[in-house]
Amino acid sequence: MVSGSSLYDNDVHVVTGVIKGYLRDGLPPDKEPICTYNLYDAFIEAAQMDDWRAKMITIQDLVHSLPARHFACLKYVCEHLRRVSLQSPINKMSIRNLSIIFGPNLLK
Repeated sequence: MVSGSSLYDNDVHVVTGVIKGYLRDGLPPDKEPICTYNLYDAFIEAAQMDDWRAKMITIQDLVHSLPARHFACLKYVCEHLRRVSLQSPINKMSIRNLSIIFGPNLLK
């Protein structure tokens, strides 16, 4: 198979599998998830908050407390998934569907 010059020129299932595998295996060298083990409970608690504004502020604070390489990787993944979601009328990958597929790989 000839690789395209852009990530988006390749088979979507191959690209998705590679990204999910990378996220599932954790970031090198310590193989820790993007949302680090020590912040896992805080992310779960934040996601369960009833007050939307407080939830968003807490999640934002947690994201900004991530190590620099984890933050950079999460930023890139979120930018990519946003571009994918913009095509949801065609690819059926809504934000909800993307969160089901990728969410677990970001946390654990």
